[in-house]
Amino acid sequence: MNEFNTIDKVKSLFESFGMNGNQNSYFIGYVKAPTKASLLGGAVGGMVAGMQAAQENQCSAYLINGTNEGIGLIPLVTGDGSVLFALRPDKLVTVPNKFYFFKNEEIKSLKIKRANLISLVSKEITIKLGNGRVINLMVNNKEKALPYHEIEFTKFVNSHKN
Repeated sequence: MNEFNTIDKVKSLFESFGMNGNQNSYFIGYVKAPTKASLLGGAVGGMVAGMQAAQENQCSAYLINGTNEGIGLIPLVTGDGSVLFALRPDKLVTVPNKFYFFKNEEIKSLKIKRANLISLVSKEITIKLGNGRVINLMVNNKEKALPYHEIEFTKFVNSHKN
């Protein structure tokens, strides 16, 4: 996590990929399991579905930069290779050689909603790409370990109001 625990470090990471525009929103999003699999098996099914989703995506989370030109994603994995059961950024490290950037033209839709009807602490983001790929993320509104997260995520949400 030391690679992305300050806004300056995050800016430097994304600048190394040429993402140094003036409209950036930096935050962390956790890979979300498909809803049907979670519902079918209860807590255990949800855990297994989460592990499967992380395996398919080859990561547990993404460090995200939402810009006016598109969205950049740096995969995050557990430093020791273990499965992430608790959503905590302090257990994650970046995988910069797996960086993705999706131009706005490639993004078919982007939806942000509360994680559930009563949740005030997190949101779900669903990004559908033109090639059929769907990225489902769960984002906490606040991350204690990442002081920049709350302000940056709020900027992202406000810039993508449906």
